[in-house]
Amino acid sequence: MDYKLNNFTTSAIATSIAEELMKRKEEVVKKAITAYLGTDNWTPAEIKERVQWVIIQSSGVEYIVMDGITLITFFPVEWMSINEEMKYFLEFNLHYREHVH
Repeated sequence: MDYKLNNFTTSAIATSIAEELMKRKEEVVKKAITAYLGTDNWTPAEIKERVQWVIIQSSGVEYIVMDGITLITFFPVEWMSINEEMKYFLEFNLHYREHVH
């Protein structure tokens, strides 16, 4: 997944990029949980005790685990900054692997 943001202040870029990154991750996680459960008839409150978000600090890899089963592996985000014709772009690529389909 790619995301591009341009011509904002540094603070606005950081806030907007962080929000977009979390939004994208949440979408991927919701899709994986729905696939694992076989239904979209669930709420976060119903499953919160069954889900873990494990972050390996040394590598930046993140795992979403439900009932002891890895659903998603997120790899470190790839960041790029681009300066084109007086415009500044900050872009990220979200790389992940789905383990449940």
